[in-house]
Amino acid sequence: MADYYPMMVSLKGKRCVVFGGGAIATRKVKGLVESGADRVEIVSPDLSHELQQMVRIGAIVHRQREYKEEDLAEAFLIFAATDNYKVNQSIAMAAERSGLLCNAAHKAEEGTFVTPAVVRRGELLLAVATGGASPLLAARIKRDLEARYGEELVHDTARLKLLRERVQSEEPDEKRRQLILKLAVEDLFSNSSEVRSTVECLVSIDAEIGNWLRALQQKADRGHEK
Repeated sequence: MADYYPMMVSLKGKRCVVFGGGAIATRKVKGLVESGADRVEIVSPDLSHELQQMVRIGAIVHRQREYKEEDLAEAFLIFAATDNYKVNQSIAMAAERSGLLCNAAHKAEEGTFVTPAVVRRGELLLAVATGGASPLLAARIKRDLEARYGEELVHDTARLKLLRERVQSEEPDEKRRQLILKLAVEDLFSNSSEVRSTVECLVSIDAEIGNWLRALQQKADRGHEK
């Protein structure tokens, strides 16, 4: 992965075009939609049953025909995922000539970006990539991450986001803010977390975050005294 720069990108309002309608294209389209992409177009004479369902509910737009180079115009992301190697290669080469980002399903190095195996837990995103060296290894590590980091992180990540907003508005000192946020993460991963033990008793998320912040402030004060 030495030749790749990892980053997260927002796909809201961006035109994403997927060429192909089989299993690989289906995975690519699902990944885009799950990432919040709202302008996904798929170009293919035929579609898998799952893609047909997505077209039916309006999640994606279907161009029922073969690839044309003009399909690349004004695209933000391109996925060459047909079952024809030469067609995929042509798409990747045309995208490169136009300076467009393209994922080549047939051969990763012929594209300009790769898609990692992803584990989503609310706003927490864990990604694994091998640069095309071994998709099976990436899938294996993904399964390990899914087992290790459960659905409780959906709630925990949401709470950390709210806490961070509260800390930024109430704590003027930057060092103290960072200490409190560090303690919050440690708190979540501690089996003896006082916050976890009282969550069921709290009547609202606002009250929960307020109580948690006060507990963390007390911990920060005790640490400072030492």
